[in-house]
Amino acid sequence: MNNYRNYFGFKKEPFSNDIEEKDLLKLPCMLSVKERLSYVSNLGGVFVLTGDVGSGKSTAIRYAVSCFHPSSVKIAQVIATSGSVIDFYRQVAQSLNLDVKTASKPFLVKSIRMSILEIVLSKKQTLILTVDE
Repeated sequence: MNNYRNYFGFKKEPFSNDIEEKDLLKLPCMLSVKERLSYVSNLGGVFVLTGDVGSGKSTAIRYAVSCFHPSSVKIAQVIATSGSVIDFYRQVAQSLNLDVKTASKPFLVKSIRMSILEIVLSKKQTLILTVDE
């Protein structure tokens, strides 16, 4: 299995999902995603990235969000599942570092809103929420 790594002189697995962002090949489509996400985050809008399975959407988003400075942007990442809306809200709360142990939708929504207000108003950061399927 590692014969191709030796043959081509690879030190790491070349096709793994944990390649550091700085080591990714910056394809024009990835740079375009970065530019569009930056534009939308400055507007405070919504950005949707669609494409075929395996086309690199997750990698492009991972690269794009890595280009933001952590002091100016809070990145909250959620992996979408086939779970309930409450599960989704719990994941959002968890990505915002909220310790919420309730199944109450109104409480979750209120907690998430308060956290977003703190991030935007008190910390003066832009929030980027990524939902990856």
